[in-house]
Amino acid sequence: MVIHGYQRDCVLCENPTADKDQGIISLNPYSHLNSVLVRMSAQLTFTFHSGSLAMLESVGPLGYVIRKLNQVRESRDQSRLEVVEIIEALILALVAVATAWSGYQAARWDGRQAFQYGTASRLRVQADEADTLGGQQRLLDVSTFNTWIQAHEEGNERLADLYVRRFSDEYRVAFDAWLKTHPFSNPDAPAGPIFMPEYHNAQTELAATLNEQADTAFEAGTAARETADRYVRETVLLATVLFLVAVAQ
Repeated sequence: MVIHGYQRDCVLCENPTADKDQGIISLNPYSHLNSVLVRMSAQLTFTFHSGSLAMLESVGPLGYVIRKLNQVRESRDQSRLEVVEIIEALILALVAVATAWSGYQAARWDGRQAFQYGTASRLRVQADEADTLGGQQRLLDVSTFNTWIQAHEEGNERLADLYVRRFSDEYRVAFDAWLKTHPFSNPDAPAGPIFMPEYHNAQTELAATLNEQADTAFEAGTAARETADRYVRETVLLATVLFLVAVAQ
């Protein structure tokens, strides 16, 4: 008797002990049929897992179900891939915007640095001009004061008054205060008007103020340079990240 080509198994019906060594003993034809079905199922499962789905997909309703399952699986994989691509695109966009912003800030602080250094240089020049003018004015007042003393000692009051009128306004205030100390009879009097607390040189004081402003501007320029350098480093870092993400795609 032959059942689907399994002639050897039918022999088992006549000799139940034929496959005793294999652990299979057929007591009756029905149990033998069950054994045959189990073996066919195992072979079908092996074929299924061996990649023969393409053949099953063409078989009626079962093929339809298998095709639908494959479509669902491919759809899920495609959805995951799309989510990953969206995340990568967002990362690229954020890094690109951050890189552009960092580059803009670096350029902006570079401009601020140049402006502050330029301001400091301009203030230095103005301070030097004011200090030079103040020194010349002070030298003129001292020289005029010496000639006044000479005219005063000679009794030439007219010439002495002429020299007094040539004093600068700041020196004239100190000169009047110095005369009140009776310098010709008081040995403790200051040596001259420039040593009086009332003496001020407007140009020299302006030079000192301009130098302080120049120092402040120079420090601000240095701080701006450090900030610009920090933004440059961040720009390089972000550009590197952008490159690595692009390569990873």
